[in-house]
Amino acid sequence: MTASPMSGANSSILTHRYMYGLKGTVKNNIAFCEENVVVYPCGHCMVIHSIETKEQQFLHGMESGTSGGFTAMAVSANRKYLAMAEKGDAGVVNMYDLTTFRRKKPLVYSDLGSESYVSLAFSGDGKYLVGQGGAPEWNLMLWSWEKAKVVTTFKAAAQYGSSIGQVDFCPTDSNSLCVSGNGTIKFFKVTDGFVCGGSGGVVRIYEKSDDSREHFKRTKVFSIDGNPQCIQHLAISPSEDTLICSLENNQLYMLTLSSTDILKEDAMNFELVSTAFHRPGQNGAHITGYEEALAVALHPSGLHVVVAFTDKLRMLNILMDDIRPYRECESVPRSPL
Repeated sequence: MTASPMSGANSSILTHRYMYGLKGTVKNNIAFCEENVVVYPCGHCMVIHSIETKEQQFLHGMESGTSGGFTAMAVSANRKYLAMAEKGDAGVVNMYDLTTFRRKKPLVYSDLGSESYVSLAFSGDGKYLVGQGGAPEWNLMLWSWEKAKVVTTFKAAAQYGSSIGQVDFCPTDSNSLCVSGNGTIKFFKVTDGFVCGGSGGVVRIYEKSDDSREHFKRTKVFSIDGNPQCIQHLAISPSEDTLICSLENNQLYMLTLSSTDILKEDAMNFELVSTAFHRPGQNGAHITGYEEALAVALHPSGLHVVVAFTDKLRMLNILMDDIRPYRECESVPRSPL
């Protein structure tokens, strides 16, 4: 520290010039914020240290009366933001802009179930921050940190005696993350919503909600016209563009999900995957109305045919894909000519 004289008074103030040491209990306690500049915790400060010039700048933690010290830190992939977790009544994460050194809105969740976060990580695109809460609840928190909004929470350590020490996002997929610790390794997939099917052939789509009281809200409802059967199973294509559902009466229907954002609910129609299938209880073939033909005569035009049966003569019209009765008679008189 250095002492700087104050004008007009025989007093001075102390300012930080250099800090030496490293707080080794902080998770991920060293990171680059520029090519030759690193950030690390020392005491109750974060030190931004230039490797070339040896100059230092400092980011101070919360007042000692409200903070139990740093527990974890993380730097975003673009090196612009720093997240610092501090121990408190429910744990708090302070966000800093590493360009202006200004503090953003802190991330606080009163139901964390712990005094601190044991690990922090940014998603690859920098939109999300995940924080792993400590004992006894081991709650995993996913934040949309720019909005200071909780996206979802999950209890990461379910077995007695297990603990979590590390959380991180997949480097190539910002929707996948992993937690690991003593006797535990788990993978999670972050989703934008979900689809559910129920009775009456009704499919409902839920998406993330901005309301803190509910994580998801219903956004769309679709029904299968003319087939109000209970939906048994659902399947979504890998591209998440097509939904297929199986019904209680053994029918398969599909819906194009990629059109749900641009079309109204009443304009969306389910289509049969192939054709209508037999329903339960149909386990055989039945031939009805079968009569043996005794003679057949085809008209020279190819448009008519006369068929003789044991009890009548029947004249039929020949169509493109069907044969339909035209006239029939039970007796035929002999022509005098």
